[in-house]
Amino acid sequence: MYVSTHQAPHYPGTGVIGETGDGDAVGANINIPLSAGSAGDMLRAAFDDVVLPAITEFSPSRVLLSAGFDAHRDDPLADLQLTSADYVDLTHRVLSICPGGELVAV
Repeated sequence: MYVSTHQAPHYPGTGVIGETGDGDAVGANINIPLSAGSAGDMLRAAFDDVVLPAITEFSPSRVLLSAGFDAHRDDPLADLQLTSADYVDLTHRVLSICPGGELVAV
């Protein structure tokens, strides 16, 4: 399973909700595009409503978390408004559903 939260529309123009995977992997790709200006409350809602239930149902043996910090409000690359506290909170949410606490973060 692959889950991506990202600003859209934005380079490279992929990652729309309808891109869910192909063949046997249909449904294994989840895209959560966020509008410019979205803040932590929007991402937390997406995590609670979509991401965490999907990961729980998938039941992975471990989770690899690659947190891009361009969503931080002080990063000039994108126009999302996450704070450092949002990153901490979202990481704790993912960790809470990891089997045996097996989370690899890069």
